Amino acid sequence: MELEANNKTDLSALSDALERGMMQRATGLIADLNPAEVARLIECLPPAKRSIVWNLVDKDDDGEVLAALN
Repeated sequence: MELEANNKTDLSALSDALERGMMQRATGLIADLNPAEVARLIECLPPAKRSIVWNLVDKDDDGEVLAALN
């Protein structure tokens, strides 16, 4: 999957926050994205991190994120 430059930055920042156990930071990063962007990031993460990120998605947005996932 091809990512745009700012999505690579988002993915890098999100991965870093997850690696460091900074869940509040990860939640904030996810909240700043639209559902389609969250879906693209989830698709680029390894399965273990996908599960963590999915649990951080705002429940009001989870349907839209799910719809955007391939």
